[in-house]
Amino acid sequence: MYSQERVISGTVVSEDSSPLPGVNVLIKNTTKGVLTDFDGKYSISAKIGDVLIFSYLGMTTREITVGDSASIDVTLKAENNLLDEVVVVAYGTTTLRESTGSISSVKADDILNESPVVSVQNSLQGNVSGIQVGSTSGQPGSFPSVRLRGVGSINATSNPLYIIDGVPVVAGDQSNFTTSTSNVLSTLNPNDIESMTVLKDAASASLYGARAANGVIVITTKKGKQGKTVFEFKSSYGESDVAFRNSDREMVDGDTYRDLTRESIYNLFHYVQGNDVATSNEQADFYLEQLFPVPEGGYTNWKDVLFRKGSIKSHQFSARGGDEKTRFFASLSAHDEEAIVYESDFIRYTINSNIDHKANNNISFGLNTTLGFTKQNSVPDQGLYYANPYTAYLISYNPTDPTRNSLGELLPSIQNQYPNPEKERGLTEQSSKQIRFSATPYLQVKFTDWLTFKTTNSWAYYFNTDNLYWGPTSNDGSSFNGYAYRAHNTISTLTTSNTLNFVKTFNDVHNLNVMAGFEVSKTEYDDFSADVQNFPNAVLKDFTTAAEELDTDTNFQEDKLISYISRAQYNYNNKYFLSGSLRYDGSSRMSEDNRYGTFWSVSGGWVITEDLFKENTFIDYLKLRGSYGTSATYPNSFTGALPLYAFSASYNDQTAAFPSQLANPNLTWETNKNFDIGLEFELLNKKVSGSLEYYNRFTEDLLQDVPILTTTGFSTILQNVGEMSNKGFELSITTNNIDKDNFKWTTTITGATNKNVIEKLYDGDDIQLFPHILREGESRYTFYLREAKGVNSETGQWEWYKNTTNSDGDIISGRETTSVSGEAESTIVGKWDPDFYGGIRNNLKYKDFDLSFLFNYNIGGQTYDSYAYYLNNDGSFPFQGIPKGQTDRWQQPGDVAANPMRVFNNSSSSNFQSSRRLHDATYLRLKDITIGYNLPKKILEQTGVFSNVRLSLNGTNLVTWAKDKSYDPESQVGGATGTSIPYTKTYTFNVQLQF
Repeated sequence: MYSQERVISGTVVSEDSSPLPGVNVLIKNTTKGVLTDFDGKYSISAKIGDVLIFSYLGMTTREITVGDSASIDVTLKAENNLLDEVVVVAYGTTTLRESTGSISSVKADDILNESPVVSVQNSLQGNVSGIQVGSTSGQPGSFPSVRLRGVGSINATSNPLYIIDGVPVVAGDQSNFTTSTSNVLSTLNPNDIESMTVLKDAASASLYGARAANGVIVITTKKGKQGKTVFEFKSSYGESDVAFRNSDREMVDGDTYRDLTRESIYNLFHYVQGNDVATSNEQADFYLEQLFPVPEGGYTNWKDVLFRKGSIKSHQFSARGGDEKTRFFASLSAHDEEAIVYESDFIRYTINSNIDHKANNNISFGLNTTLGFTKQNSVPDQGLYYANPYTAYLISYNPTDPTRNSLGELLPSIQNQYPNPEKERGLTEQSSKQIRFSATPYLQVKFTDWLTFKTTNSWAYYFNTDNLYWGPTSNDGSSFNGYAYRAHNTISTLTTSNTLNFVKTFNDVHNLNVMAGFEVSKTEYDDFSADVQNFPNAVLKDFTTAAEELDTDTNFQEDKLISYISRAQYNYNNKYFLSGSLRYDGSSRMSEDNRYGTFWSVSGGWVITEDLFKENTFIDYLKLRGSYGTSATYPNSFTGALPLYAFSASYNDQTAAFPSQLANPNLTWETNKNFDIGLEFELLNKKVSGSLEYYNRFTEDLLQDVPILTTTGFSTILQNVGEMSNKGFELSITTNNIDKDNFKWTTTITGATNKNVIEKLYDGDDIQLFPHILREGESRYTFYLREAKGVNSETGQWEWYKNTTNSDGDIISGRETTSVSGEAESTIVGKWDPDFYGGIRNNLKYKDFDLSFLFNYNIGGQTYDSYAYYLNNDGSFPFQGIPKGQTDRWQQPGDVAANPMRVFNNSSSSNFQSSRRLHDATYLRLKDITIGYNLPKKILEQTGVFSNVRLSLNGTNLVTWAKDKSYDPESQVGGATGTSIPYTKTYTFNVQLQF
């Protein structure tokens, strides 16, 4: 009976339940075998006891013994061989084994699949070593500041270059508002991304030449796969709230506010004016009731008035499949998010389509198209008292300020000076709409097995509309009888990239890959803005209904770049590697005599374990690599080298022209010289893998405003005179802690250091950019302030160190202190740069359950509280709220306190700029956590519809441990923290269906 053959059938799928066509199914120790069909199905005649071998490129081979069942379904797992994983790099692909550059690649499904991020840059923090992502605002759709291996410029950009599907794209904040930000990349659906690769050194990034000095982030969108069409629907619902609660910026309640205010009045009469205790108490009681009575309706909780719970709704539908000839991926998505403050929300709709077709063995072509629309309603993100809800909460109102009268009607103003935010709600509007469309067709012709030509052409169109409206009855609009501002800006980019690749192996050991090509891009910027006033009523808001036009402004600019590129890569038997690249850029931003620049790199690698440690059971793989090369950063201005005239003046009722900019023919790019050396390793039978590297990034020809003779009509001119360096180490380690059939656990740790130093400034002179100072030998973000000593425990006065200097800048006052702010000189008191930063990610899977969580950490460095003048005012502004941090104060001689004696209308200047405003930036944050469950296949088979059903819960920024609790320590680059809308934490429930 056991020798009798019968038909065994089944389906072979991947871990995500996608069918795998072309899987080799072989009976062990025989030549008998079959291939799975288009739907991953197979059938083969075999006997009980035979062993079936299932093998597929890139997947782990499985062996299964035939038993009583005639049906055997198999799930193949991806091989855990990161060295042979293909990653997208500049103008091509490579594997980690072959790469001689510093690259970090992350799969989007691992970090984006269930996190409700709007801006994809945020997902890189903690997952990639050496990258810093700073929060600019908690409003959805805002632009995060991104720095890779430090800050590379003073006056030009320090943002990395973004590449989407091989084409450089416009990124950043393109809105016309100065009090809030938008983000071009927020038009991209994160669920459409396949992978992101970060290019850090010259070997990996120099092929992008004049735009690559700050690193390159390569985004690859999802493509079709051969096999049965897989439909997928994802839906998410969630809510958001302030991420960092119970900080020192939380306002005290009404009773505490009155207690502190009474104390400040008492201190004024007793300690400052010298009245006796009884008189001081009497005056304190009198003025407290006169100025700050308990409201009839109870205290006002301004947090409830100004803030709310945010909400998140996101839906996506996609289809993915193809055959041997044609593969496709298409998706639709909608994302709707309400912020934690009123009148701030974000909506996004996207359509994406990627099609690849193989006409024959020699010709293939495809088309990638994306269309994204966003609408962002926002509130001012800095200052402006009541218009920014967070500013209003912090410095404008106090708990004894009612918002309604005894009849329950909204009061027109608070304290008879500030508008009532509840009454103002809906009377003003601030919004931005973005449309981004891109079409990227490509054609690839394979002339021979070793010679291939590829042309990639792209048109990207970006349109942004900003609208600002102040109704006639609003506080801001009342003086204009209604005011409106509108701005349109379009960015149109045409790019063509053409490369010829020669790939050939000689004598089985000499592997050569040579690429040559050219690239041309032209970007047009067309801007228009206008504003009007005097509307007939609060209903008619269109420009045509306004009685008076105020101003109209237009601007058109072009930015052109032509590039010639080449790269040669050689390796001997996958053991020794050598690579070199060359790029020749010509930019329209430079003068005709200084238009072209050459950027290059050389790099090499040695797989040490191919020659040494062959018998070593501890070291599985060890590779040494190094690189050196150049890249650059553009000047920000498109016309910085040209003499310009402005036509904004008039003479005798005629338009008049006047010089607005001097010719600057020597203006050129900032050049980055980058050295990198790294060690990649796998240990203990691949249970531990990672890399350790050192980099030295030196930037010369930094742009700086240099003084010139005022007889020219100008005081400064931009010149390439400065130098800056960034040096540091990066570490990335992944450990396979447990690898069982039913339980798996991996951990990845990233960490980095960076030392930023300004090496050279014009004439060696300091430049003060409050609160920072630019000084040779110091960091770009060095804080230059009065040095605070703290509270005098006997007098309760705030004191500073004098730090008096002589003409040479040397301190001659020792550690002498003063309670008079004007007697203290500013000195270097700290810097923003952290000592060490990175992330810790864990992924666990038990049967059909999985858990992943990421911690971000920052050790060292300082942040600066830009609004401490108001928040740590010690009674100087008695009618505003009081933050909890002010409760730790001096009350009597001998007290050791963080804050001085609180005095009503305090005039001691204790809140003036000093190191009192600096706070330790050390923190640990639970950045992302996901708990998921995949329905068992037995249940799915019973439905006859679904191939996968997944349920998950996700949280972001749920818990933060901070060394200093003054405010959220995760600040923007540079460390200055103002009153932008706070960073948020989110909770989302996700459903994913595949069929």
